[in-house]
Amino acid sequence: MTTAEIAQILAVPRGQVRQRLHAPTQRGHWVTPASGLWIAVPLEYRLWGAPEGIEVIEPVMKHLGIQYYVGWLSAAAIHGASHNATQQFQVAVARTVRDRKIGRTRFRFVNRSRVPVIPVIERQTRSGSARVASIEATALDVCDAPHIADGMDTAATVVIELAEQPKLSMQKVLALSPHFPAAAA
Repeated sequence: MTTAEIAQILAVPRGQVRQRLHAPTQRGHWVTPASGLWIAVPLEYRLWGAPEGIEVIEPVMKHLGIQYYVGWLSAAAIHGASHNATQQFQVAVARTVRDRKIGRTRFRFVNRSRVPVIPVIERQTRSGSARVASIEATALDVCDAPHIADGMDTAATVVIELAEQPKLSMQKVLALSPHFPAAAA
């Protein structure tokens, strides 16, 4: 919810919303991941301080008005190809966004000019959906930027695991490869 929406519900001026939600925020009932945006924290996420990254990313990016997709190791995990828990929730964005921590989740935002042309899948969440790079785009992202994927060894392991997925289409990888450096393909 935005500050304006909460002000309307509470029938108070917008300037009082932060004061009114201060105590519930301190108790972990609300989190404010971006200025003017408030997200209620479900009971099962109270120890985390916020819902998990996949639940939060769409409302945050929509509020900021930024095109995005979940990528690299975060997308690989969603596609079932990451044997290690990722230390960051990795997101490609169309313009610069500062990294942040929302609850226990550390978000890493990587500026990519190709965000609008990358094919995505819509991953269903409680609040709607989140944009996740397709399995082919994930493989190319990991090959393009192994430093974001925790190094060459991890990148190679993830690409091997993605290649073993029956959903991976080499024709789609080849069709998508012009949007990536030749070394990634």
